[in-house]
Amino acid sequence: PTDNERYGFFLKKPTPEKLMIRVIWEPSILSSASTTSSVCHKSHAGKKDATTKLKTQYDNVRKNDISYISSNSNQLLQMEGLTNALHLLKETYGNDPLGPHSLSAWKAPPVKKVIAIYGINLPTEVSCAYKRNPSVNISNSLDQLFVLDNEAKLNTENSATHIIKEGVISETKKTPQNIIGEESSAQNNIQKKSGDGTVPYWSLQHCRSWRGKCDVTVHEIDSAEHREIL
Repeated sequence: PTDNERYGFFLKKPTPEKLMIRVIWEPSILSSASTTSSVCHKSHAGKKDATTKLKTQYDNVRKNDISYISSNSNQLLQMEGLTNALHLLKETYGNDPLGPHSLSAWKAPPVKKVIAIYGINLPTEVSCAYKRNPSVNISNSLDQLFVLDNEAKLNTENSATHIIKEGVISETKKTPQNIIGEESSAQNNIQKKSGDGTVPYWSLQHCRSWRGKCDVTVHEIDSAEHREIL
């Protein structure tokens, strides 16, 4: 601008334009979800209302007076407006009769013997704490509505079994796990373990559920990373 009133090069005030915006309000898909305080903001850590047991789903957090709402990956994609990705997941996996959401999720493979070898006891991502993006450029369709909350912090109780770094919550070798098939006593059923740095422990040990349908032998290698084990 060359004029004192910053109206532009030609010293002419721009003509105002009237715009009409039509808005349709839709309720949040998570409006009925419950909240707890498993994770708190770093400035709120240690306060009494920030001490709640971290559930198995790792999905409830709290930051100051703002409650986090538990959600799964499909709900997050929907809130981000990624309907094409949701459609692809449904067509590729959801509608597949042999896909990971149907028979192959629980049915044992058609073999007589299975030997499972995997690493354990490395910090492994199991969940994340998100916050709304404070600034979104509506002209850029790639801008995220939600970003990782790098100021979230585990409360005292849960910091003994999990870790959080820049909004990413990971299980550790101190995380209690329900061991599949070890149901002779409650004490034997709970062991402290974590995944291989990529796959959470619960998924790694899924092959134990095939016992009785085929011969399953499990070898767990301490501190062996998911790719380096090869």
